[in-house]
Amino acid sequence: MGITAEHVRDHYGPVQAARAIGATPKQWRRLVEAGHIDAPEVEGRRWSQRQVLRASEWVRHLFAVDGYPIGAAKAAERLEWRLGRPPGAIDARTLPFLVEAGHLSVADTFKGHDLYDRQQLDALSEAAVDAAAEAREAWHQSSLIAAAAAALLGFNNIEFANATYAQGLKTGAEGRWDRAAVATLAADEVLAETIAAARLLGPDQAAAHMEIRRVDLDALVDAGRLAAAGRIPRDVGRWSTVDVPLYRAGDLDALLEDGTFDWEAVRATEKGRPSPLRALAPRRDRPAAVRRFAAALAEDYGVDVWTRFRQAGARWEIDWDDIEGNPTPEQVRERLAADPVLRGDRKVSVESAPGVVARWAREMLRPGAAVILDTETNGLDGEVLQIAVLDAASGDVLFESLVNPGDVWWDERARDIHGLGPAAVAGAPTWDRIHGPVLAAIGERTIIAYNAAYDRPVLAREAARYALDLGAAGTPGRWECAMEARSDYWEERGWIPLGGNHDAAGDCRATRAVLEEMTRPPWAPTATAEQNRTPAHAR
Repeated sequence: MGITAEHVRDHYGPVQAARAIGATPKQWRRLVEAGHIDAPEVEGRRWSQRQVLRASEWVRHLFAVDGYPIGAAKAAERLEWRLGRPPGAIDARTLPFLVEAGHLSVADTFKGHDLYDRQQLDALSEAAVDAAAEAREAWHQSSLIAAAAAALLGFNNIEFANATYAQGLKTGAEGRWDRAAVATLAADEVLAETIAAARLLGPDQAAAHMEIRRVDLDALVDAGRLAAAGRIPRDVGRWSTVDVPLYRAGDLDALLEDGTFDWEAVRATEKGRPSPLRALAPRRDRPAAVRRFAAALAEDYGVDVWTRFRQAGARWEIDWDDIEGNPTPEQVRERLAADPVLRGDRKVSVESAPGVVARWAREMLRPGAAVILDTETNGLDGEVLQIAVLDAASGDVLFESLVNPGDVWWDERARDIHGLGPAAVAGAPTWDRIHGPVLAAIGERTIIAYNAAYDRPVLAREAARYALDLGAAGTPGRWECAMEARSDYWEERGWIPLGGNHDAAGDCRATRAVLEEMTRPPWAPTATAEQNRTPAHAR
């Protein structure tokens, strides 16, 4: 909508301006009062042509009648304009109350949001809109948000969600809960007892619940008289996490009601002295037991075994060099579960992040398992200028080529890094000519890239550019990222640069060197197999 030729002039009064934008003088006055139009800037309290054109565009954008319904925010703005209300006077959340009262209907939805018909909005009376706003205010007075309702009942958010689900209660408008419905939950003593019994407490909270020391709670756990109902990870420092056990309040209460224990004597034990519960599980020499377990595992399976004590969480980790897949993690866990000293010990775990990566790296270096791929591109989001594919097991180059990207814009910063410019790739084939040979070199093997999140989309863009199909090589499940594995191996949270020479084949070789580096855990073995063996990936 613009200004028609018959209405073009240098300045306008209110009636002339209203006609120019297709509005009534009353609507123009409301626009001015609402602050949508600036004060007159021409002498004589008249509006300039620039101001009227701006008002025309604003009205066209917001209020032009077409066949499309609008969302709640634009619907509220439309009502404000019609009723002469200032911006923000009508809350978009009032619209559902108009629908509930039967004054308005939902015309359509988009991404879960209701849409409303413009003509229906224009037919709404001022009284209907005000009544809907009053109904919303009344609902707010008689309802609660979930956090407030949970606090009123003494529940946490998860317990409140479980309670409402069990009772079949539903939220009302704006996801709020009716106060009367919440009151019915408060009056249900059986429900309250059930929720309280299912409450999960951390070790310190559990000890406080039982009114005993944390060391006495640990004694109950070590003796097998109390088991964790679940675990939750918690950050320890900047780089480490530890699994914190959670205990059911109902299990704690059952122990307190067990006549086996003299709880008064337990609570009366002076600080620094062992309580009667310590006799349930005599102290064990965990380090010696772990070393003994590692030595037996090394001897029985003929493998090197690594053990490591981690200060974060005061935990022991056991890992091993599983030649030809023996032993499996499941076998080691079964063996640990049968150990007379270490069974049930939550401070001893099987496998470590470096050990998992070491097993993965050995598997990737087996013949026929994987290829290593790298590309050099014309900028971060640009075209492929060079590509190489190496056999991960042997290091042989399966495919290598420069690539002519055609008539494209050249990123000079990328050229400074890898040295590839128009002259270097002028005689090289375009991607459509090498697409088939690249896929043939990959075959059915896993694709390893140092930064798979970068190289996989590079290939996808080139294939899409020439309307070619990547086949299985286009699926994320076929790709592995050596950089992410390296971060796990060194237990670092950050990007570790490859240190290659920015040549596709050279960077593939550097990636293969990283894989070889990661074939063994990065700390010395505790127990070493007697027989000499060649590395598994060299077989």
